Amino acid sequence: MAAAPANDCDDPAKPNSEAVEARQRRSVGRRSLPREITEHGPGALPGVAARRASRRPPELAAAPPKPLRRRRKPPFWEPDRPYVEEARKRHMQRPVSPGVRLEPGPKGYRLESPHRDLEAWDVQIANAFGTRSHSTFSVFLEQLTELCPLVRDAKGDLVPCELHLNAALNIVNGVRPRNEMEAALAAQMVAVHFMTMKVSGEALHHGWTDARNAAIAGKLARTFAQQMDTLARQRGRVGKQTIKVRIERHEHRHVHIGEGGLEKGTQAQAPARRIDRLAAVEPEPGATVQRQDETRDRVPRPRRKG
Repeated sequence: MAAAPANDCDDPAKPNSEAVEARQRRSVGRRSLPREITEHGPGALPGVAARRASRRPPELAAAPPKPLRRRRKPPFWEPDRPYVEEARKRHMQRPVSPGVRLEPGPKGYRLESPHRDLEAWDVQIANAFGTRSHSTFSVFLEQLTELCPLVRDAKGDLVPCELHLNAALNIVNGVRPRNEMEAALAAQMVAVHFMTMKVSGEALHHGWTDARNAAIAGKLARTFAQQMDTLARQRGRVGKQTIKVRIERHEHRHVHIGEGGLEKGTQAQAPARRIDRLAAVEPEPGATVQRQDETRDRVPRPRRKG
């Protein structure tokens, strides 16, 4: 007949509290066990926040948190009122965005009009994308929805951010596309803009600039500029280079001062009086011509011509 266990330590079905406490002592070092172990049972070691909460007086623990104090705002600077009026006039001249709302649907959500006039909303959406096709602007809306980040709705489901979707739609509407091709280019510009802002934020997120993300952001910015140039060329707004050739005529007049006075209009090779004197003194055939150097011999002149 098997002998009964002498104590609880010999029973394998029951945990040994002394062994648990010994393991905890080895894990925390030679320090004594905290008081919470004996209160919550063996093996229960609450965190720092729980220990602080247990030591807090009950009147402070039950008190509601204090509301945050908002900073006081100064009054409006009245000399800026004329600039506000000018800004209001420009604001009223800008195109109105049609807007869109995300409502719960069979597939999670569906895109609906922000007001009750559905026909007017369809016309506004079609005009924003430069098309008359319902399927075309529906596809454009779905593509813009894919660019938006996901957020939690009231039910806790992940849905696209309605704020980002309306911003993307407003950017496309601000381009005022005249056809579907310009609408596609405007949608691509929205995608490049969102990626540029996202990568730039990640590059500056850690307090220092990430070289890799900064390089990608620079390439995306150049791509956006190229898209702007493409849209301008499509609409014929590219500046034409004009080269003007100007022909200038200059009149040169030579004035020579010789022994006989002034001579204008022609360039004389020698003074007039000296030319006449040389022409008058014509040596005879066979005579010698006097050289400039008086010490040298005279040069003989040939008797026959040729």
